[in-house]
Amino acid sequence: MTKNQGGDLEKIKVRWVDTMHTGDDFDLILQALEVGLDEGPLMLVPRRRRPAPQAEASYHAQVFENPDWLRAHFSEHESELNHEFWIGICENLDCQRRDTATAALWHFCRLTDALAGRNKKGRRLAQSIRENKGERELTYGAIPAPPQDSFDAVLENVGDAFDDVALLHKDLPRTILISRG
Repeated sequence: MTKNQGGDLEKIKVRWVDTMHTGDDFDLILQALEVGLDEGPLMLVPRRRRPAPQAEASYHAQVFENPDWLRAHFSEHESELNHEFWIGICENLDCQRRDTATAALWHFCRLTDALAGRNKKGRRLAQSIRENKGERELTYGAIPAPPQDSFDAVLENVGDAFDDVALLHKDLPRTILISRG
């Protein structure tokens, strides 16, 4: 695992902001994130109502390299998106840890999708919707696969908004070890 010079395990800090909406002005989203366009990586986690409408069931948690790619995602899918979401953004990362953080967030997204039930009926439903209506996946600008296959990371989730994220995702703990390889 990644360790600092003192031998302590390093953590990747993910700061969560309150729910936003895909239709919100992007400057508002940037203000909530309190970051520049090149900082990150970050993850978008849909806040799904139960039962979810068909269009919502196909929208999954995704990782973006930085807020600029998130803005591109919202622009590309503007007419197709109508979702509430949380954003978790990595803070204080040096370049060496960015790939590990991105890979850890990618796997954390898969976990949140599974815990929220977005991996069950959603995939089959989304596929049938696309086949019948010619719709596309709403993934423009998102990281399609983890940039590393082998890594160990500890995600430390901070911010009051994480309490809501954890509640919707079966009481996720604030600190999570993600290990691959």
